Amino acid sequence: MCNLSQRHLSTQMDGSLWISIKPQKTKSECNIRLLDIPKQILDKYLDERKSDKVFNMISLKCVCKNLEKIAVLWGIEHITFHMARHNFGTHITLSQGVPIETVS
Repeated sequence: MCNLSQRHLSTQMDGSLWISIKPQKTKSECNIRLLDIPKQILDKYLDERKSDKVFNMISLKCVCKNLEKIAVLWGIEHITFHMARHNFGTHITLSQGVPIETVS
């Protein structure tokens, strides 16, 4: 998603919106049709774009600063991005019934 740009989006004759990408790992073209909700998300952030990229990305440094603010609010002494990601993956998703294969 970080590298998704305007050139990856195409509108077909029937009006449907598609993402066409070639993942680095497989090098085989992948076409994904966007349904209504993803199209609405793209439209919502269209005017906020600062470049050809579809989504503006924040830096890891910014993410870590925000994570520290959250930790202070919740009384957590120390947390890293990796810890937060692992905690979400193991506790929250699994407790909500997400299959372990999906989480991993």
